[in-house]
Amino acid sequence: MAKKVEDSIFEHDDNDLSGYDNLDDILMSNEQNEGSHVDVLDSILNQDDHKSDGPPIYEAVAKKVAQLIHDEVNKETIEHVKSRIQTPSNCAAIVVPKVNPELWSQMNPPTKTADIKSQNFQILMSKSMTCFATIASEIAKRSADLPKEFCEKTIRLCMDGVTMQSLAMRDVNFKRRQAIKPHLSQQTIKGIKINVKRNEAINFAAFFHLRTWQGSFKLPRPGPLPSRQIQQLPTRQGQVHTPVSPATPNSLPTESLNKVQTGYAGRISHYISEWNNITKNREVLEIVQGYRLPFKVVPQQSNEPKQLEMSETDKKIIEAKISELSLIGAIEKVERVLTYTCLPFGLSCAPRVFTKLMKPVVETLRSQGHLSVIYLDDLLLLGKDELQCRKNIFATKQLLNKLGLLVSEEKSKLSPSQEIQYLGFKFNSCTKTMELPMGKRQKVLNLCSAALHSSTMTIMSAAELIGYLVSVSPAVPYSPLYIRTLELEKTIALVKNNYDYSKFLSFSDSVRKDLKWWVDTVGSAVMKIRNDSFDFVVFTDASLTGWGAHCNNVKTHGFWSEEQTKRHINELELMAILYGLQTFVKEDSVNVLIRSDSTTAISYINKYGGCRSVKCHKIASTIWKWCESKNIWLFASYISTDQNVVADVCSRVQVDGCEFKLSKQIFDSICLKFFKPKIDLFASIATRQCMQYYSWYPDPESIGNSKKVCYRQCKWDCCGTTLAGAAVVSNNSPFVEKSSACSGPRITETLRAQKLPQNLGFQPSSVSINVILGFLTDLYENGSSYSSMNAARSALSVLLGKVDGVSIGEHPLVVRLLRGVGRLRPPLPRYQTTWDVLSFFETMRSPGVDAWLGGRDTC
Repeated sequence: MAKKVEDSIFEHDDNDLSGYDNLDDILMSNEQNEGSHVDVLDSILNQDDHKSDGPPIYEAVAKKVAQLIHDEVNKETIEHVKSRIQTPSNCAAIVVPKVNPELWSQMNPPTKTADIKSQNFQILMSKSMTCFATIASEIAKRSADLPKEFCEKTIRLCMDGVTMQSLAMRDVNFKRRQAIKPHLSQQTIKGIKINVKRNEAINFAAFFHLRTWQGSFKLPRPGPLPSRQIQQLPTRQGQVHTPVSPATPNSLPTESLNKVQTGYAGRISHYISEWNNITKNREVLEIVQGYRLPFKVVPQQSNEPKQLEMSETDKKIIEAKISELSLIGAIEKVERVLTYTCLPFGLSCAPRVFTKLMKPVVETLRSQGHLSVIYLDDLLLLGKDELQCRKNIFATKQLLNKLGLLVSEEKSKLSPSQEIQYLGFKFNSCTKTMELPMGKRQKVLNLCSAALHSSTMTIMSAAELIGYLVSVSPAVPYSPLYIRTLELEKTIALVKNNYDYSKFLSFSDSVRKDLKWWVDTVGSAVMKIRNDSFDFVVFTDASLTGWGAHCNNVKTHGFWSEEQTKRHINELELMAILYGLQTFVKEDSVNVLIRSDSTTAISYINKYGGCRSVKCHKIASTIWKWCESKNIWLFASYISTDQNVVADVCSRVQVDGCEFKLSKQIFDSICLKFFKPKIDLFASIATRQCMQYYSWYPDPESIGNSKKVCYRQCKWDCCGTTLAGAAVVSNNSPFVEKSSACSGPRITETLRAQKLPQNLGFQPSSVSINVILGFLTDLYENGSSYSSMNAARSALSVLLGKVDGVSIGEHPLVVRLLRGVGRLRPPLPRYQTTWDVLSFFETMRSPGVDAWLGGRDTC
């Protein structure tokens, strides 16, 4: 390679100017070997600024220099000065290197912008070098008329200025090459023709090409290792294998060379200034500059490692891989071994380091208003419309390139779309759904079908099946519920077989039902993308005596049966959640939030059961299957006990006298003697005797609330006989059919049964007290009893509200009228005959009754 003009470095000794006969000797004595500028630069950087102070210069010149340094020069002045300084025709070396067009076309916009700025800086340096060279030339021309010492010292100072500028020029050239290298492939570099001559501008491809192969990646050279010779080792079969040695680029096939792009590994370290602009996190910046493995103890190797024995085929494969890693700078040779120059993903700390590295990147994008989701090196860019998406794509690519990170366009989708595949799932922004690609659906179908048709399966195969089902479960609603039983049986089989994965296991009927569910469901499964809004928020709690829940300011509670009180408190907490859901959530296709103070119950709900407690898993499975039947989506969150006061108080209500039931033997005997009722009144889920029952309070499986129905009919607390009469009316009756919706229709039917006149009109604003009194008087004249008129008064009071500012039932004229009716027609007794209590007890003491009851079981 020809020696380059700008590579020359001028060295001198200011204190020794003797030995030179003329100025040409002074000038020519400064040419040194290529590369010596590094030593000069090091010596300059290591000097103490205070020790290098020289004698003062002319005061006016010093002031002008200080003014030029501190004052800002406008752009017009700079351009004017640059235009006055013309490069001499015989100083072609003072030229700013240009980038080859072949290379320029492969550079991204941020790199081009940075290179243009560097070129502008080098233009200023070249103008400065021209000034120094011109001054030296003018002094040399007039050396005969000027003192020799003056000429020598002036020219020496000018050459010193040229030396400093040339050092700076070389440093900028080096940084430009380092910035360009990562964007080029080896094939592109090899295809560029290099023509470097002394009288031509230096082509950037020449620097790049030669530096790439000679120094940048430190490729291992062919030949034996520098240490002792390694002998061939015989194998057990008697064959001889040669130990693997580092490969060279020549050993890699040409096709592989075309596919490998150089300059990828560790490239972000050259962009540390850009990383400083987006983060001040010390840990991130240290990772960019070079990551140190966090060893707890520095590894020590006490024994020399053995040489690996491998076949020629394996050897060629490994050599090819080593060459590929060498070409991209991922490994380099250090003495006798190869070491990584970047962080490989194989290390356990690599995912965390990369995630930590990408946090400031995503934070910067989000601060600009762009919505991005990232998992390791996969980014999902979102926008409200196509324009926002395109802006997000452009900003993200620009920032990644600016930071030295490369975008794999072959694996990326860089055009906005409303349906995209990300992390193995298909997302649709129109329907707000997530589903499996067809390939994964088919694989799940094949795996589950094969498991169903086989009588046994190895534990390893079962574990692989479980792993794949878990990986696709985010896109299949309720699917984790149908993996737990299989996982539990796999764990049990593994323990029984001393953790030997090669042993076989057979599936139970429960597992086969779950696999059948997968086969029937996976083909059409679509997961809805849900938000944080919930239609119901149910607070639940459990104690050893009962359960409590409340939702939308409605409270309820219940008591445990004797069998349930023996269960663990975690089971009771899950039972309370189940009862709370069944009590308050009657609609389908809703989102429900459960608030509980039991972390175990929360875990079993959110994880669709578990393998630690079979009993808790069964209850959680019951909850989720109930939700699946109603298309309800459930989520549980923690609430502290001191904040869950209402549900806690409800769960600790003392058992009252109404909470009891006949023993099953006695109840069956009564039903056998008389008849079996279809509806149980005043029952609960713990005391019911029939499948259909009415309860006092909201109950999980009750068909109605007896207390509420009774309260709508009368304002006082009714006795059992009255409520029974209201509840056992035929289902075909309009009173029962319409009372479930609201009280208005039922009251209307009551008034119509009393022959309400048409002029009343059911309009509260148009009804006067005289109309109401006339209506009640007509009822009296038609023979209505006091009870019927009192019922009509209550119905009018509920329906019409107030008249003249007073409730109809409390209006003085209405009260006076009803008082007179009560005197004229006093209410008749409810029963014409009554029981003789003494006779009843004497009959119960007789021997026959005891035998008929079948024993003395208490109720």
